[in-house]
Amino acid sequence: MKKIIGVLLVLCLLVPCVSVFAENDITVLVDGNKVEFDQPPIIENDRTLVPMRAIFEVLGSRVNYYDYGESKTVYASRGLKSVFFEIGSDEMYIDGDAVTIDVPAKIVNSRTLVPLRAVSEALDTVVEWIESDRAVIIESRQGAHKIERREISYKDEGNVDLEVYATYPEIESDGNEFIDKINEEYKNEAEAVVENAIAFYNDYLKSDEVYEEFKMAYTFDLDYEVTLDRNGYLSILSYYSSYTGGAHPNSTMAGRVFDLRENKELYLRDLFNEETFDLDNAVAERIEEKVLEYSDEEHAKSVHDAALEDIDNAGYYLTDNAVHVFYVPYQIASYAEGYLTADIYYDSEYINVDLRDYDRPELEYEIEENRTTGYEWSLTQGSDKLDIELEHYTDPNKVMPGAGGVYKMRVKGIKPGNATVKFEYKRGWEELPIQELEYRFYVEKDLGVTLIDVK
Repeated sequence: MKKIIGVLLVLCLLVPCVSVFAENDITVLVDGNKVEFDQPPIIENDRTLVPMRAIFEVLGSRVNYYDYGESKTVYASRGLKSVFFEIGSDEMYIDGDAVTIDVPAKIVNSRTLVPLRAVSEALDTVVEWIESDRAVIIESRQGAHKIERREISYKDEGNVDLEVYATYPEIESDGNEFIDKINEEYKNEAEAVVENAIAFYNDYLKSDEVYEEFKMAYTFDLDYEVTLDRNGYLSILSYYSSYTGGAHPNSTMAGRVFDLRENKELYLRDLFNEETFDLDNAVAERIEEKVLEYSDEEHAKSVHDAALEDIDNAGYYLTDNAVHVFYVPYQIASYAEGYLTADIYYDSEYINVDLRDYDRPELEYEIEENRTTGYEWSLTQGSDKLDIELEHYTDPNKVMPGAGGVYKMRVKGIKPGNATVKFEYKRGWEELPIQELEYRFYVEKDLGVTLIDVK
């Protein structure tokens, strides 16, 4: 009997330890900030699950939960990026494409828990598990500027519901008046969307079209996505949608591109060297090719001609590897055909923006220096994401006394994520440098390296 009691005591001591180890000591950090959860994360089949709302919101996404009885679904969106899944299902839809996940979302203590790695990577972050710290490190791609997501919302519940949700970017300006102007314009736009939606709603309530027997919901949404923020260029794509009854919601998009080195907005034709590139026909032909994938030649030719005629009203935005020229629904084709887009990939011969250093196996740069003066460049901050090769080089053909040289830097990616490399130019016996340089890179998931900024 004493042996049995002793065994039971040992088991009582062990069981709580296992429970705490499995659930209560997992830390989640997003861009260096600890995420607080009202339900502790759990590990199931070597996968970490966390409360959905907290993780989606800290990643800048809007999340909705729909309970249809036996079917419970989660829909999260950030700009044009969307994630959708059903509780208990091993399928998740990313921008409409199905992917299989190892562990499905589940409900624990009345909280919906989602697989952390799957949803975080769906939103284009890098996820790393640090076993020694029992920590999940999530790193989102950092652009050249710090941009905060601001929102304005309004909700009125009645026989006719109204829900308005508007987000806008707030770019850190450091006193740059041009950036301050951009911020003001986006904020004013968001405020106008909310004000106009409320005015529309109030006018509708006063009309004779309100039927007490029908429960209706009107929604107005404005969201945005920073599609590019590197090498001095900033591209922001705004997405508007509304539902005020009818067969389907209505939506449209608008893109803007800024050159933040020259402090000016760039329009579509500013992006191309039209002496060497026929923009109009290039766009129309690419649109026609896409229409031919689902329709006949006659319709494709009709859409081609409409695209050609309305090119100056086309929308556009930049991504890392292309200029995207788009037409919204009804502009040149039917609603069902959606947003028709022509993708024009960067080529130095006809593109006026320099965004070539993207997803390269390696990048190489040369910094001018003159070591005969006693000054030389030195590395002051490296990165665990990069393999960095450095070389002081002087051209042997330059034999004149005092001839300068270059400091060569070659970088290769060894680990995905953000990377910052810093240098200073000074003489060895001096404490303060006369010049400093900072290179910011992003290592893609395939370990290709992208230049973000140099300052």
